[in-house]
Amino acid sequence: MAEVKVEFENKKGQKLVGVLHEPKEKTDKIVIIVNTFTGDKDYQPIIKDCAEFLSMNKIAVLRFDFAGTGESEGDYKDATISSEVEDLKSAIDFVEEHGYKKIGLIGFSMGATVAIIAYNSKIKTLVLWSPLLNPKIMYERYMKRFGDEFKIKGFILKERRIDKKKVRVGYNMIKEWKNLNMKPFLETVDCPVLAFIAEDDKEICNREENLKLFKLMPHEKNKLVIVKDADHDFLDSEKAVKVIDLTKKWIRKWL
Repeated sequence: MAEVKVEFENKKGQKLVGVLHEPKEKTDKIVIIVNTFTGDKDYQPIIKDCAEFLSMNKIAVLRFDFAGTGESEGDYKDATISSEVEDLKSAIDFVEEHGYKKIGLIGFSMGATVAIIAYNSKIKTLVLWSPLLNPKIMYERYMKRFGDEFKIKGFILKERRIDKKKVRVGYNMIKEWKNLNMKPFLETVDCPVLAFIAEDDKEICNREENLKLFKLMPHEKNKLVIVKDADHDFLDSEKAVKVIDLTKKWIRKWL
């Protein structure tokens, strides 16, 4: 296997940086991992671990940084769900230009939101880790805690849970959450979808509503897995191994 650092531009001309995991044998199958809110391609250990495991199993993987995160250009203060959808579309264009024809997406937390919105008929399957299917929940939580600060400064400094790094989050991101209706996007996802919901997820509240929204995706082969005793980021290595293994089996079946 090979890990190659790659660069491509989004529609704004910003340089986006990623790592392409290439199997030993040439393949036209690839999975793009879509990161969490304020996260990057290296933030949660499960991201790199999954990329390496899939490439060992003859599936290429691209993990990349949205604009304003990791090694990519830009300021995360300017990021919105819409801008991340456009970044993902640029990543899809990039892998197609490099000969990959069968494309799957792994969306992690808000990355699942982005993956669902960006979905089109080119995408053969989706895997959703701890998916955020109703962003309005996040709007209510953040406005309750940071509303005055957003209105005064236009952004907040959010401390990431794992590494304590502080990231500037702009008010435009929060405002977009308020009015984003995921229902029409979910109803158009006509490919097999595997979703993992962590039983002890403290980040995505109202799990019952998430379950209801998941059922809006119409494919008859969709599958939902509740991961017992797991946290939002699957930091427990045993739980992460389970998620990665089931992800691999799903990708190999449907991609």
